[in-house]
Amino acid sequence: MQCKDKRVKMNNKQRVYILLWIFLIGIMLYAISPLIAALYFATVLGIPVAIRLIILIGEIYEKLGEEYERSRKEED
Repeated sequence: MQCKDKRVKMNNKQRVYILLWIFLIGIMLYAISPLIAALYFATVLGIPVAIRLIILIGEIYEKLGEEYERSRKEED
């Protein structure tokens, strides 16, 4: 007796949308707590990918903070 393949057939566009949603949810969770975002990414994507994404998101937030501080100084 053979088992049927139960995987969902998706095209590349659908995969990109799913990964985009996963990334956006992770960014929102990072705003709440980096630990929660790390656990989310580790659960959904695996530990090595989670580590890379948390580092990447942290760098993005750091650059945004620097830009915000620079714009505040220019306004004063």
